[in-house]
Amino acid sequence: MSADLPLKSMVKTRFVGALVGGAIGDALGFPHEGRSRSFMFALGDEATDRYEAHRSGYHGPGQYSIETQFALLTVESLVKEGRFDPSMIAARLTDLYRDNGAVGRDVESIPAFERLAAGATWDRSGSQSARGGGALSRAVPIGLWYHDRLDRCAEAAAESARITHSSSVPMAACAAVATAAAYCVTHREVILGEFIDDLVAATRPIDTEVADGIANLPHVLASPEPAVIHELLAIGRDENIVAEGLASDARAALLCALYYFLRSPSRFDRCVQGCLLVGGDVDGPAFLAGALSGAFNGEEGLRSDLRDELFEVERITRLAEELYVARIGTHD
Repeated sequence: MSADLPLKSMVKTRFVGALVGGAIGDALGFPHEGRSRSFMFALGDEATDRYEAHRSGYHGPGQYSIETQFALLTVESLVKEGRFDPSMIAARLTDLYRDNGAVGRDVESIPAFERLAAGATWDRSGSQSARGGGALSRAVPIGLWYHDRLDRCAEAAAESARITHSSSVPMAACAAVATAAAYCVTHREVILGEFIDDLVAATRPIDTEVADGIANLPHVLASPEPAVIHELLAIGRDENIVAEGLASDARAALLCALYYFLRSPSRFDRCVQGCLLVGGDVDGPAFLAGALSGAFNGEEGLRSDLRDELFEVERITRLAEELYVARIGTHD
């Protein structure tokens, strides 16, 4: 992307980059969800060389999972309503559940979907015990929508989490994801202190543990990668368990994605690959890292072969462009 272009003219390609980049990361990670760290580490560069078919045999190469589905349903709601309305997002999520249309499973969200299907309102459907990262992908399009309204960005993202996850950790993690996406869309370079300050300000009123983890990222980035991975694998697990991969935990997914994005903000392959090689619940962090990299570098920063071979890439691109038009209009 040319640095000579005015930043405002880059917003559309960054919207597309965020959604397509997230879907690419998800599609790379989906076949490997649950694989051990040792297995993924042995793959090395092969983890991002090409798409693999899902080992269930039901999904071919380039297929994304429920992570991308959640994000796209959020986009569709924002475009149709012309505003953020969590009740309408909840309705679309409920339809996905009723139609048995989810690709993969987000077990923690099922009780919320059942309550929604039984008539619960969006603000009473979420599970207080749910701490997983299933809500985080919905925060990416909210960050795009409110990229110039940080005062509303974090609040709306936290509200979107409540549909399925009403505990403070996933709500704060969603606020961080949306704020990070908004930052990436509106900045030419990542200034670490400024980036961290924005995310801490967005999360501390919701959950201090999440905010403290973000505030510690400068120290983490200066630490050896094996030590960082050891700490990431411990999040969300009993201290007596030997972890073979990332837990299904919103804080683990968030910090993993932020760590690898901040290590290589201009290198899409590298930040997504880092998340994949950690092992465990990798498709969520890979979606987030891919989305942040795409939001920062634009569609041009994505690997063209992975873009072209992504399932429904034309639909994802069209939805991103519709989101841009709905939020900003046809005039640059």
